[in-house]
Amino acid sequence: MLSLLAVSSCEKRPPAAQLAQFESRSNAPPQTGKVYQSAQEPRRYIAVRHKLEIETRAADLQKAWDGANSQCAALKCEVVSASFTNQTRTSPASGSLSVRVVHEDLSKFLDKLGQAGNVIHHTTENEDRTASVIDVEAKLKNLAGFRDGLRAMLAKPPGNIKDLLEVQRELTQVQSELDGETTKRKVLADETDKVSIELAFHAEAAAGGGPGAFAPVAKAWRESINVLGESIATLISVTFALTPWILALSGIFWILRKLWRRRKKA
Repeated sequence: MLSLLAVSSCEKRPPAAQLAQFESRSNAPPQTGKVYQSAQEPRRYIAVRHKLEIETRAADLQKAWDGANSQCAALKCEVVSASFTNQTRTSPASGSLSVRVVHEDLSKFLDKLGQAGNVIHHTTENEDRTASVIDVEAKLKNLAGFRDGLRAMLAKPPGNIKDLLEVQRELTQVQSELDGETTKRKVLADETDKVSIELAFHAEAAAGGGPGAFAPVAKAWRESINVLGESIATLISVTFALTPWILALSGIFWILRKLWRRRKKA
C-alpha cells in the first residue's frame, strides 16, 4: 500500500494543471517589477537587482552612507550587509550597503540616494524565476498530498508493527523534504517580492584631477620600504634556521681537528 501511494504521489504533476493554477491568479492587481502577466499567460516572477555607485565629497561620505541606512529603516526594507571603511594614510574612505526593498518603495529609496550624492553608475538586472517557482510549488503540492496520505494511514494503523514503523519513517522523510522545499519557496519569494540593491560609496577625486605628479614616487618609496622589511624578515628567519646546524658543524669540525692533531703527534 505504501509503495502504491508513493508512486501515485510522484505522478501527480500535470503541467496543464499547474499553468491553470497560475492563470487563475491573473485577476490580482499587477505589481510593478515583480510579476508580468496577461490573460493568456501564467504569472511571471521576476527577480530585480540594482547596482549603484555613488560619489560624494569626502566630508559627506559618512553622512551619505548613514542616510541610506536610515532611509532603509524608514521603508519596507531590510539591510542584508553594511560596511564602512574610514580614511587612512594610504587609502580613502569607502562604504558599501546591500539591501532588499519592496517594489512599492523602490522609487522613494532611489530618489533619496540621488539627493545624497552623484550616482555615477547604475546597473539593473532582471532574472525570470517563474520556472523555479512553478517547480517548487508543484513539489510542495505533491509532498503535502503524500504526507496527508501517510497521516491517514497512521490514523488507521495496520496490524503489522513493521508496516507501522515503515509508515512513520516515510512520514518523517517526507516532512523533511517538505520543509526543505518550503524554505526554497520562501527564498524565491524574497527574491521576487523585493528588489535587491547593492550600493558602493566613495569620495570624489580632489580638485586638480589626481593625486599629484609625485604620487608614483611616493608609492615606489612605500613599496621599497615594504620590500626592505620583508628582506630583513627573511634574513632573520634564515639565520635562526641555520644557527643550530652551524653550531653542530662547528663542533664536529673542532673534534675532527683535535683528533687529527693527536694522530699527527703520535
